[in-house]
Amino acid sequence: IGTQPGSCDLSDLVDVGLRTEAQHSSLIAIDGTAHVTVIAHSEAGASASASVAFAIDRTAPIAGVVKDGEGADFSVPDASFLLAPEDSLGARWQGFRDDESGISHYELSLIDAAAEVGAGCAPASDAIVGP
Repeated sequence: IGTQPGSCDLSDLVDVGLRTEAQHSSLIAIDGTAHVTVIAHSEAGASASASVAFAIDRTAPIAGVVKDGEGADFSVPDASFLLAPEDSLGARWQGFRDDESGISHYELSLIDAAAEVGAGCAPASDAIVGP
């Protein structure tokens, strides 16, 4: 495993015999791109290699800003989550980012502070839908 195709500056080469898959369990202490290189050796002493790149991202995303209400205008003040006539509320957020691997998805938790409901978070579900 290395920082460039064909390099092994992050982990030494390991002889795996004739196996066609392997796992590496040691921690790779970088964030960014690393490369796994496989070298095949023939009985005659010739060799060929191939590499594949993969992303290592050990850092959490950078938090953004959450506002209550709907719409994309962040200059509008919070609406204190007032219920609309159809008994719904909305939230909007921006500025979350992950420079290493990107944001894959968001999860949202709505907590009823007055009833102290939702103090813990359950796994995400599809109960809340967006546009």
